[in-house]
Amino acid sequence: MNIGAALAPDAALASVVSTILVIVGKQDISTGIAIAIPLAAAGQVLTYVVRALTVGFQHAADKSIQDGNLTRLDWIHRSALLLQAMRIAIPALIVALTAGTDVVQEMLNAIPAVVTNGLKIAGGIIAVVGYAMVINMMRAGHLMPFFYAGFVVAAFTDFNLVALGVLGAIMAALYIQLHPKYNQSKVVQVVANSNNDLDNRLD
Repeated sequence: MNIGAALAPDAALASVVSTILVIVGKQDISTGIAIAIPLAAAGQVLTYVVRALTVGFQHAADKSIQDGNLTRLDWIHRSALLLQAMRIAIPALIVALTAGTDVVQEMLNAIPAVVTNGLKIAGGIIAVVGYAMVINMMRAGHLMPFFYAGFVVAAFTDFNLVALGVLGAIMAALYIQLHPKYNQSKVVQVVANSNNDLDNRLD
């Protein structure tokens, strides 16, 4: 997730290229996950380069707006988007054309086991950190039992995502119906207006 001007590692390039290496290069999934981490860092550098190049496109777009040339503005917008697409497409194409060659196989096999295992552990930690960030953003302690119950149900049953989603919707509906916070009855106070002072005192 990008925060301000800080760019996160490029998950798009990492996922596309590592998938190609696993399928075409006939590598196991753990190797693909390990390779995805440095690929994400490399994609982050490419993102910086592409965004630096698009600054010129933004100035050209401002000039087009001042001139009232909407056609040129449209082409500038499309060209900037094309640069973002090429940032993923060109490395993916290069890897797809060379993944099955002996050179790439030797490069992948030359990675030390210590590095591969370390990257695998780092990949697992990243997933845990992602869950921790989601829990931290939720900040709803009273909903955590449902959170843990979902993990237990997913781990010890063979339910697919559709079944888990339906089960979660049912639990959410029951929670809303049973929780007192969502069932507070509105007390309507009727104030009787009377011109009689005696009635007002009796009220």
